[in-house]
Amino acid sequence: IYTLSLHDALPIWKRLYGTSEEWYRVTLKAQGGACAICKWTPGPADGPFDVDHIHGTETLRGLLHRKCNRGLGFFKDNINFIGKAIVYLNSPTLGILYKKNLNKAIKDKILISQDYLCKICSVDLHNRMACIDHDHLTNMIRGALCFCCNCGLGQFDDSTKLLQSAINYLNKYQESLMQPPSVLIRPRVFVDGN
Repeated sequence: IYTLSLHDALPIWKRLYGTSEEWYRVTLKAQGGACAICKWTPGPADGPFDVDHIHGTETLRGLLHRKCNRGLGFFKDNINFIGKAIVYLNSPTLGILYKKNLNKAIKDKILISQDYLCKICSVDLHNRMACIDHDHLTNMIRGALCFCCNCGLGQFDDSTKLLQSAINYLNKYQESLMQPPSVLIRPRVFVDGN
């Protein structure tokens, strides 16, 4: 996978988000040099963080590890969906051992038991790709998910701790969505405690 260097990413971010190298450095310092969600710090061979923003506005939230940024995207920045993902991960499995080529009758039985709804976001799974999700430690099936929720869990490594951190991160910026568009300033740096 090709990863942009910070030098190559800055002009793209400037065009897309109006950021500067100074904004990047100030934001990174305010975040303790780490991803605002998972606290990952890049090594010398790693590319820069992703710039996270509130979609539909010009408000920047912070710098995220690529997996955290993608995870938020798969969950549509929806705190409710991420909270349901935590409940889902803490729920008992179905007691069915996962196999790569699971019998269609078993898949259908799982989907019917869920009324063909994703166990996290409740999207209708009729005529959609349903992912049979399983606990990667026990190999036991947890349920059927839509593609986005399944990928969202994967980006956060099925970690309730990371999902809760994502909720905390999004809650911190929820107030920005309540502001009239004229109040939103670009770029905007949030620092813990402010």
